[in-house]
Amino acid sequence: MRNNLLFLTVLTAALAACGGSSTNAGADTAAPTEAAISGAVSGMPTGVTVLLKNGDVETLAVTGGGVFTFNKKVAAGLAYNVTLVTQPSGYNCNVLSGSGTVPQGVTSVPTVVVTCQPAALAFANFNVGVTVSGLASGQSVTFANGASVLTVTDNGLYLFADNYAKQAVYAGRAGGYEVTVKTNPIGQTCTLTGGSGALSFGDFANFVNVQVSCK
Repeated sequence: MRNNLLFLTVLTAALAACGGSSTNAGADTAAPTEAAISGAVSGMPTGVTVLLKNGDVETLAVTGGGVFTFNKKVAAGLAYNVTLVTQPSGYNCNVLSGSGTVPQGVTSVPTVVVTCQPAALAFANFNVGVTVSGLASGQSVTFANGASVLTVTDNGLYLFADNYAKQAVYAGRAGGYEVTVKTNPIGQTCTLTGGSGALSFGDFANFVNVQVSCK
């Protein structure tokens, strides 16, 4: 009898151990996932840029239409919301299927559709942005373009709030721009590529993307 009781005790303990191991394995396979938010832009000619943003997470420039993918992924269960930063000069664009919640277990949400068509009334405006790389964690860098000031605390694409007119004169030129570093990050120096120039009426371009390298 004592031998039978001992056998049952050992068997019960072994089954409990197996059950615990199975539960942990299931938890491991259900680890949270992240998905890239992507889609396509149609109706835009070569040289014209659509500026998109995913909530407050990231801004993305898509030039000439085609497929796009945001660099920063969104975790399963969290929301994404792709919208236009502004209407591109001379065009009206609409975002379809731009918002939702990332499902569990997927690595891509490729459903965003941006359709554009020429506007009935076109204004010759353009945006100016900076794409920052090399900025150390916890640091910030401040830029100026005329009276417009922009402070950046992370790497990526960021836009000056103003919408510039090609007919306006700045830096001695119609449609001119001149981006400078107002305040460097502590312990780093940021250099600009393509920080000054001008856009003319005959130029389809509606976006200036200044490259910034911080070291």
